[in-house]
Amino acid sequence: MGREGRETFGALLRRYRTAAGLSQDALAEPAGVSRRGIADLERGARRFPYAHTVRSLADALDVGTLERAALVAAARPANTPTPVRSSLPSETSELIGV
Repeated sequence: MGREGRETFGALLRRYRTAAGLSQDALAEPAGVSRRGIADLERGARRFPYAHTVRSLADALDVGTLERAALVAAARPANTPTPVRSSLPSETSELIGV
């Protein structure tokens, strides 16, 4: 578990990989990530991977919706807000001289 009381990305990745019966090498190729990259993530040398890396790993692991959401959440620092999409128009600037 991380300092914030949640499981780290590396710990989740290792748990999901071993549950799938995959070695780091066996996961690396379909995920498009190097074996060393997976090792670095699992041991915490890289704690917050890029979003496309998280998606590739989740796809290669064939995890369910809840597990994918857990990986995505663990890939962000604890104090990072979740992006919220809005259907509202973007803020407009004032016109000068009107």
